[in-house]
Amino acid sequence: MSVYQAGRAPPAHDPSKSCVQKADIVFVLDQSGSVREDNFWKMKISVQDAVRDMKNNGGADVKVAMVKFASGALTEIDLTDDLDSVIAGITSSQYATGNTWTR
Repeated sequence: MSVYQAGRAPPAHDPSKSCVQKADIVFVLDQSGSVREDNFWKMKISVQDAVRDMKNNGGADVKVAMVKFASGALTEIDLTDDLDSVIAGITSSQYATGNTWTR
């Protein structure tokens, strides 16, 4: 169930308001055995949508990174302000089970 009550729409986005704060944002995607592949893809789509919103709504002072973890962690995308490269990197990110990533 959504954080919003059933039958109640989330507040509408106001395009006249944009982020003027600087921010470093790291998205951490769970790819452990408890997360099915279809849910991993849903996480990827949500992250892509969030980054696109940042880009389209004045995200000039935003840096984004993405980390995947299972039994270890992998920095998939290093912290960058190139939001187009982040979107492309998220698109190419693959689901892989049983990873023991270390860095």
